[in-house]
Amino acid sequence: MESIPASAPSLSALKKLWASYQKQSQDVKIKPALSVADEAIVKSYLKYSFIIRPSPKRLSLRFDSAKRQFVLNWPPRLGLASVIDFLGKNQVWIETIVQKNPEIYSLGHGGHFTLLGRLTQIEINQGRPSLNHVIASLDNHEAFDRLIYHGDEANLGYRLERHIRKLTLLHAKSQIEAYAHALMHNIERVSLFSARSRWGSCSPKKKTIRIHWRLGLSPIEVLDYVCAHEAAHLKHPDHSHEFWACVGSLMPDYANPKAWLKTNGSALHAYQFRPLPPQDEH
Repeated sequence: MESIPASAPSLSALKKLWASYQKQSQDVKIKPALSVADEAIVKSYLKYSFIIRPSPKRLSLRFDSAKRQFVLNWPPRLGLASVIDFLGKNQVWIETIVQKNPEIYSLGHGGHFTLLGRLTQIEINQGRPSLNHVIASLDNHEAFDRLIYHGDEANLGYRLERHIRKLTLLHAKSQIEAYAHALMHNIERVSLFSARSRWGSCSPKKKTIRIHWRLGLSPIEVLDYVCAHEAAHLKHPDHSHEFWACVGSLMPDYANPKAWLKTNGSALHAYQFRPLPPQDEH
């Protein structure tokens, strides 16, 4: 009978060895090995940035709105043909997501965007750090305003966001104060915020209103609509018929900007800026 060698591993060592083996097995299955051609095929169906993650259970697809990318959960046992068939059957949903969520757009030299309803172009020049806002001259037949930035382009996003926030807050304050006065209500504070799931909020008891700063990138009527919407909550803290009648008294044609925001609002998150410290401005 053979004896057990004196150097045989202990039970705890065997457990560690098994755990290591399991981890290596999982690491191997991080994602299916795709060739450049196969990856291009998947991309042609998603029409958007994506990542592939292993899924021991089932094939699924979701959209990560925070990172603005599709997440494809792909069981290693499934081949490319099965995945393509799955993506083909979900094209309507995929196209809906893509339309509502444009890919990240970084603003740079020559880039255009809308600022308080006015088409604005970015110009970058060398020099001491500064940002000048030049309003279009009708006499010179200029088609857009210009934001002329001097300094390191790496700091452009921070400067742009700060400027957009400043102008958005000034306009929102003016509109909300006018709407509150029309409703014979006082407003104590108007501030900006950066929530992803809502465009404004109102606290009738505190008489405070917050507006999403990215509304400064929308048509001016859309920003005004959200201001009217939140001001109406000072009088009606609900969404009753009386509330919507109140919104209509402040902005009779609110239906169009409301529809624009529902259809195009997610596109306002596509612009990429260097984030500011997480605090309200007032």
